[in-house]
Amino acid sequence: MANAYFQFKQFSIFQDRCAMKVGTDGVLLGAWTPVDGAQTILDVGSGTGLLALMLAQRAPEALITGVELDSDACLQSRENISTLTLARSAGNGGERFQAVFSAVPSTL
Repeated sequence: MANAYFQFKQFSIFQDRCAMKVGTDGVLLGAWTPVDGAQTILDVGSGTGLLALMLAQRAPEALITGVELDSDACLQSRENISTLTLARSAGNGGERFQAVFSAVPSTL
């Protein structure tokens, strides 16, 4: 059985209520996604919030919005993000994004 959390150097990601657990692909995407100079970033299918948190560390000036359809994953993402001082709330739904990324599996 997988751990209920995944420990990074600066934060933990709890994942017990999410279908998609932390894995190598997500960690690499968070490390390699180009976000230099981005002020607004959209995370589509944010799951545990892992990628949003990783990008918040790499682009601390950016406003990051996560979108998640699964209610349990959405709540878990909010909890993971709220435990860090990186968390800020903003946005009214009319934002334009300079960077958009997703780790959602696709069959395209």
